[in-house]
Amino acid sequence: MKRNNKIFAILLALLMAFGPAAAVPALAASNSKTPSHVYYFQNGVGTANYTGIVNINGVLYYVKDGKVATNVTGTVNVGGTKYTVKAGVVVGKK
Repeated sequence: MKRNNKIFAILLALLMAFGPAAAVPALAASNSKTPSHVYYFQNGVGTANYTGIVNINGVLYYVKDGKVATNVTGTVNVGGTKYTVKAGVVVGKK
């Protein structure tokens, strides 16, 4: 793991442990140029156990285990609804 990713992982763990004391955006990338993981935060708190569809500024994302599933392209079933996903972004609904 690169040094930047280790630092981000430590910061993420602290944010998850201490909750909304620190304001963070809904999505936060581990590296802004080439993100390896994009995390979903809800009210400033990490959501490691969340899987579902989230709407952030009009864009729907497929989040799995608290991370935007940028490695997922295809059809996912969330709550009985099927979504077409491309690199973690919802591009359609079936």
